[in-house]
Amino acid sequence: VLVDQNNAVVVELYKEQMAVHPLKDIDVVTNHFREIKHGALKYDDYPNSYDRMNYCRSKIESMHSLKDVMNCINPLNEQDAAQIWRTGHFFTQSSSIIRYDNCENQSTLLYTQKNDQQYQSYESTR
Repeated sequence: VLVDQNNAVVVELYKEQMAVHPLKDIDVVTNHFREIKHGALKYDDYPNSYDRMNYCRSKIESMHSLKDVMNCINPLNEQDAAQIWRTGHFFTQSSSIIRYDNCENQSTLLYTQKNDQQYQSYESTR
């Protein structure tokens, strides 16, 4: 996700391929390629990639606050956590939320490395 004071876009990169599309006001961005034909092209290729994206999409309409977003991608409920946090050989390294309430003055990165830990907050002013 690239953001400046006027725009926000999602950038996908793989080798020499690049796709850029606008970030919607309400959107789900995971590590699942949406425009570049690489990786899991259909559900059977990598079910977990699709499951995580679909999990977030199913919850997005009910999110009305930052706390709702944090609870969605770092849930306390074990069944929900299993939907979004991968375990095993390929496991989720971290979770990040980038907040751009007022891009002219401040942005906040919320970051955690484990689903049983609270987010750490890192603020930046311009």
